[in-house]
Amino acid sequence: MITLELSWPPSVNHYWETSGKRRYIGKHGIQYIAEVKSRRMHLGDLAWLKQPLRGVSLVVSIDAYPPDKRRRDLDNTLKCCLDSIQKAGIIDDDYNIVDLRIVRREVQKPGRLVVTISRFDAPN
Repeated sequence: MITLELSWPPSVNHYWETSGKRRYIGKHGIQYIAEVKSRRMHLGDLAWLKQPLRGVSLVVSIDAYPPDKRRRDLDNTLKCCLDSIQKAGIIDDDYNIVDLRIVRREVQKPGRLVVTISRFDAPN
């Protein structure tokens, strides 16, 4: 099991930028990915994390502590968070997530996500 504490992610509107017909990860998205990579380096001596979790069915649970009381759609926090975890090399592909849960918690300035990743144990 891996637990990451991350800052509140940029909205989808700030994660992506466009130039003509080209769409790409923008400055805020790149900064968030760098933060997740930094958090990966501080996970301790997890030798198995030297390579991303490959071909393993995963459960991802997210506790979302918004930065303020503004109305936010929780599903908008998922794209940046999950893509960043993949780009940081923690998981191989977010396609492998078979169980995904997100819970809105109380407001905590400046906002944060607590992300728990574990292997999915299929029932017999």
